[in-house]
Amino acid sequence: MKRTFRSIAALAILGALTSTSFAAPVKANLCTGSTDGLYYFEGNVIKSKVRADELTLNVIGNTGGSVKNLEYLMNGDCDMAIVQNDAWSVYSFTKPEIIPLLDKVSTLHKEVVHFLVNRNAGINKITDLKDNKVVSFANGGAQVTWDSIVKAFGKKLSDEKSKPSVDGSVDGVEALHKAASGDEIQATIYVAGFGTPFMVNDAANKGDKLVLLPISDGFDDVKDVKGKQLYSYVEIPYSSYKNIMPSGMFGRKDVTTIGVDAVLVVRKDWKEKNKPVYSNFLRAVDSSMADIKKRTGQI
Repeated sequence: MKRTFRSIAALAILGALTSTSFAAPVKANLCTGSTDGLYYFEGNVIKSKVRADELTLNVIGNTGGSVKNLEYLMNGDCDMAIVQNDAWSVYSFTKPEIIPLLDKVSTLHKEVVHFLVNRNAGINKITDLKDNKVVSFANGGAQVTWDSIVKAFGKKLSDEKSKPSVDGSVDGVEALHKAASGDEIQATIYVAGFGTPFMVNDAANKGDKLVLLPISDGFDDVKDVKGKQLYSYVEIPYSSYKNIMPSGMFGRKDVTTIGVDAVLVVRKDWKEKNKPVYSNFLRAVDSSMADIKKRTGQI
């Protein structure tokens, strides 16, 4: 009888150990962005750092940008996502029900607002867009940033008599081509970290037609949903994109623009359900930062 009891106990312990040792990894969908952009790169760096035996991280690209990522988080298609902080803030204002659902995990890098304008369109400052110019958005989060620009400059940029209009029918390389021609569109906005292929290759190759527009004021009082400053001023070094930098009396120069954080957010219900895994996921994010900073030049 004792031998039988000991056998049953041993089997029970072995079963418990087996179920623990061979438990299937937790799954998570991480929504990022264009497969040639920083969000997708960062997602895959994080994936390379997680413990594969406990977390299967599915990095999803070409999602449509920050606003789409927030929609996917809301409906549960994404468990976590990388988004622009201004998109998060605007979405939180318009759909406050998202606030208790999500947690900000980390700031991954500083996004830079690249405002590209046609060299022959007479646009030397933001308020020149008021003269019935047409703006397009080269990537998903740019629409949100444009809305912030319009709000920040108010009647200096848009009033009943004269204001810029928006063409949302084009994006990406097509938006560059249209702005370079200057016939239908005179400006396009691309929000991304330094060194993305789109800016280094596609945009810089249009240097004879396009130039970066400085943004050096107007954003000191723009706050997020929690009352914190949403944008900061950053310098785009001349060496970043030589062909599309403006010229001055002493040659081409650095460009001041606004920057906004790219943040990693996670659904709280996923986090609560997978606490031990989540702790190791955070360690993976921390160990990814050196590679991310090296890629973005933000060391």
